[in-house]
Amino acid sequence: MGQVKSGGIYYGWVIVGISMLVAFVISGARMSFSPSFKPMLLDYDTNRGLLSLAMSINQLFYGLAGPVTGWLTDRYGARTIILISALITAVGLVGTSLAPNLWVLYIAYGVFTGFGFSGTTTIPFSALITRWFRRKSGLAMGLSTAGTPIGHMFIVPIATYVILGWGWRYAYAIVGAVIALIIAPLAWRLVKGDPRELGLLPDGDVKPHAVGATLAGAGGTTSMPSQNLAQALRTRPYWLLCIGWFTCGFVGFMVSTHLVPFATDVGMGLMEASLVLSLMGAFSAIGSFGSGALSDWIGRKNPLTAIYFTRFLAFPLIMLPAVSSNHILVYLFAMVFGIGMLATLPLASTLVREIYGQQSMGVILGTILLAHQIGAAIGVYLGGAIFDATGSYFWAFLMSSVLSLVAAVASFKIRETPRPVYIPRAVPAE
Repeated sequence: MGQVKSGGIYYGWVIVGISMLVAFVISGARMSFSPSFKPMLLDYDTNRGLLSLAMSINQLFYGLAGPVTGWLTDRYGARTIILISALITAVGLVGTSLAPNLWVLYIAYGVFTGFGFSGTTTIPFSALITRWFRRKSGLAMGLSTAGTPIGHMFIVPIATYVILGWGWRYAYAIVGAVIALIIAPLAWRLVKGDPRELGLLPDGDVKPHAVGATLAGAGGTTSMPSQNLAQALRTRPYWLLCIGWFTCGFVGFMVSTHLVPFATDVGMGLMEASLVLSLMGAFSAIGSFGSGALSDWIGRKNPLTAIYFTRFLAFPLIMLPAVSSNHILVYLFAMVFGIGMLATLPLASTLVREIYGQQSMGVILGTILLAHQIGAAIGVYLGGAIFDATGSYFWAFLMSSVLSLVAAVASFKIRETPRPVYIPRAVPAE
C-alpha cells in the first residue's frame, strides 16, 4: 500500500494544524479571565474568592464532562464532539459578555464554557492525534499542545487591549463570535477521525511498520492489549497519573488565573502584567514542543518528573519580599514556570495510550483529566479565598510549590511500560 498525501503533506499534520488552531483560540479565551479579573471585580463589586468561583465552576464542569466527552469521542468520533463543543463554548462566552450578575456569570462562564472547553481541548484531540501517529506521537502531541501557549502569547495581549479600550464584555463577545463563525465550521470541514478514512497509515508510512512481538488488534496489531477503564482503575500508574494531574490543575490554574492580579498588586500595569502571562505562554510553547519531541527518544516518565520539579523551584521567585520592588522576579518566574506549564499534557496523554492502549483512551484520559480539573477548581478558588483572608498570595504559592514536589515524586514512581508498536493490517494497493 502506498502512502497517500494531501498536497504533498501527510494529512496527519493537517490534523495537528487544526488542533493547534482550536487550542490557540480556546486557550486565549480561557486565559483572558486573568486580565479581566480586576475589571470584573469592579463591575460586580465583589471579592476575589467569589469571582474566582466562576473559574472554579468552569474547571469543575470541564472535569465532570471529561469522562462523558471521552466516551462520546470513543463512540462517535472526535469530529462531531469538537463541533458541538465549540458551539457550546461560543454560547457560553457570549453569555458571559452579557452576564448582569455573578449568578449568571457562574452559569454562562462556569457551566456552559466548562462543558464546551472539555470537548475542544485535551480529550478529543489527544485521542485523535494518537490515531494518526504512533512512532511520532510525542512530537505530534507536542506540536498540538503548543497551540495553547501560542494563544496565551497573542490573544491575551489583544484581549487586554480590548479590555482597556472597550471593556471586558466586548473581549468575550468577540472571542465567542470567532469560535462560532470561524473555528467550528473549519474544524468540521478539516477533521478526519482516522487515517484509514483516507486510505492512509499512521505516521504517513509507505508500508506497515513493525518491530518486535505483537498481539492482535482491530485494524492492525499492537505490542500490548488495550485496557478498558475498569481495568485501568486497578492499576498503580493510573492513580499516580491522577495525583500528578490533580496537582498540575491546582497549580497551573491558580497561577494562570491569579498571575495578572498578583502582578498588578506588586505595581505592574494591566498591559505589562498581561505581557508577563504572554511570556509564560511563549516559554510554555518551547516546553510543550521540546518535551513531546524529547520523550519520543528518552521516554515520558523522567521528563514529566523534571517538569513538576521545575514548578517546585519556580515559586520562591515570587514569594520573596523583593518582588514588589524588583519586577524582574515576576518575569523570571513566568519563564521558569512557563517551561513546564503545559509540557505535562503531551507526556501524560502519550503515557495513557502507551500503558492502556488506544481503544478506551478517550474515557481513561477523561477520568484522569477529571482529577486535573478538580485540582484546578480547588486551586483557583483557594487562590482568591486565601488572598481575601490574608491580603497576600504567599500561602497559596507555598502550597502550590509543595504540591509540585509531591507530583514530581508520584510521576517518578510510574512504571513506564515498553512502547507499543503498531502494525496496521496490510491492505492491497489499488
